[in-house]
Amino acid sequence: MKSYLNPYGAVPNSNQMEHFKIEKKAFFHFGINTFTNLEWGDGSEAERDFNPVGCDTRQWIKSIKKAGFKLAIITAKHHDGFCLWPSKHTEHSIKNSAYKDGGGDLIREFVDACHEFDIKVGIYVSPWDRNSPYWGTNDYSAYYAKQLEELMTEYGRIDEVWWDGAGSRDTPYDWGMWADIIRRNQPSAVIFGSMGATPYVDMRWVGNEGGFAGDPCYAIVSTETLTVENTKLLNVGEPDGDLFRIAEVDTSIRPGWFFHEEQEDQVKSVPKLVHLWFDSVGSNANMLLNFPPDRTGHIREKDLTNAIEAHRIIEKMRSYDYALTASAEASVPCFDTHEAENVITPSEGCYCALTEKTGEIALSWKSKITFNAFEISEMIEYGHRIRGYRLEALVDGEYKTLFDGKCIGYKWADYFEPVTTDRVRLVIYDAKDIPLIRGISLYSLDLSIFAEEERIKSRENLAHGKSAKLIYNGKEVEIELGGIFPFNTVTFNGMGMWGYDIFVFNGSSYEYVCGSKSPGRNEIVNLGKTFNTSYKLKFAARTHGTLDPETLNIGVYEM
Repeated sequence: MKSYLNPYGAVPNSNQMEHFKIEKKAFFHFGINTFTNLEWGDGSEAERDFNPVGCDTRQWIKSIKKAGFKLAIITAKHHDGFCLWPSKHTEHSIKNSAYKDGGGDLIREFVDACHEFDIKVGIYVSPWDRNSPYWGTNDYSAYYAKQLEELMTEYGRIDEVWWDGAGSRDTPYDWGMWADIIRRNQPSAVIFGSMGATPYVDMRWVGNEGGFAGDPCYAIVSTETLTVENTKLLNVGEPDGDLFRIAEVDTSIRPGWFFHEEQEDQVKSVPKLVHLWFDSVGSNANMLLNFPPDRTGHIREKDLTNAIEAHRIIEKMRSYDYALTASAEASVPCFDTHEAENVITPSEGCYCALTEKTGEIALSWKSKITFNAFEISEMIEYGHRIRGYRLEALVDGEYKTLFDGKCIGYKWADYFEPVTTDRVRLVIYDAKDIPLIRGISLYSLDLSIFAEEERIKSRENLAHGKSAKLIYNGKEVEIELGGIFPFNTVTFNGMGMWGYDIFVFNGSSYEYVCGSKSPGRNEIVNLGKTFNTSYKLKFAARTHGTLDPETLNIGVYEM
């Protein structure tokens, strides 16, 4: 092997590389909780209550395929222990439900639908089982192993197994035995997990359920970080860690993971789903978006329509790559046949290899182009080599920085205000080894979808008024407006939160106005009405840490 192709640090295995290419995964939280209106059941549910009359897994899979998803994961068993397949090892399963008079098998229906529409199969099997009398004892590992064996041997090829860490921090599991069952029967499957499962897994949690990877987001972490679930480090990764573990950005298209009728008006909007693509697939991670089926066993139309439209917008952006019409040159010599032109040559295994750790790759055109988005990738097969880079455009005789980043990995993408130029350059100013650039793409994204965000930018932020004062206290911030100003909208960055609550002062005390789960990086909250007589409000984050004023970036507006 050529010396510059020696792997640097932790590198992906072949299964992990396949999952980088999958990019978008769909989650389906479905089970007894769908009928009890709970997120976490306790295992005491009546099996007969599960009866999704008319359940159509083909509708799920056919629809998510239209939205660009390539793998689907179903909750075969959640924390309540209720099994969606007729397991021989428990009575708390679909075999004792009213569904098809006990003759149903949702896992079979799900797998068959995936195979019909060429979607890869993932199985979520909660280690925590609140129904099993064995859970918490030394006998539980053998019990769980029998159920896992059923799933791994009776349903054909499985491409991912998902181990949720909830309820399992100090439980005596035999993770090695369980992993062996998966590896032996499903050698192509990746495993998601953490804590005691750390040595055996391929994929990791991104550290939040809000739908965003960090910047940076390296696909490497340390054993300690994954074992203790350090959410801050899971979000950004550790480039010099010892484990290659791809982040999965898991979030739900509704506030809840399971279906709740009262959340019908809280489906993630198309702009939020476009943001999600950049904050997951475009951040060196996998997207894992949950679609909760309702009690009839169908995905609601609004959920699917929004996901399909967001996919259409991203695909339209990527349908024309300005880089393909450019000429490319490097500021330093390149190795062998790995010239600068390779970054605009869409071919497998084609890349540019500079002979120095730092340098530039410039793209030029005979006439000016206008673009506002980019996508860059490095040969992650050889490790996270690049640690600092800029994308610049020549404007009015000077180079303007469009993006300054640390991580590229399998793919990094972002967007900005449109720029017109005839020369763009990628400046690599920090690398641990010879940079290997797979590709550079330049696109035009339809920014009109973010009209609401742009409209807010044109309004006065009352939280930043001359007399306004923000008082931070741990997980809360009180916003004193400095007078009575009408307001009806709050914006903030939900990074690191699993939920939030907003209160408005009524003259004598704070009244609860609204709250939700899994806020996004650019959260916009309509308070439902305009408050005309209040001079302050309070924001409370549901988070492990304390609020950082710079990161939160809270805004209060009248729209």
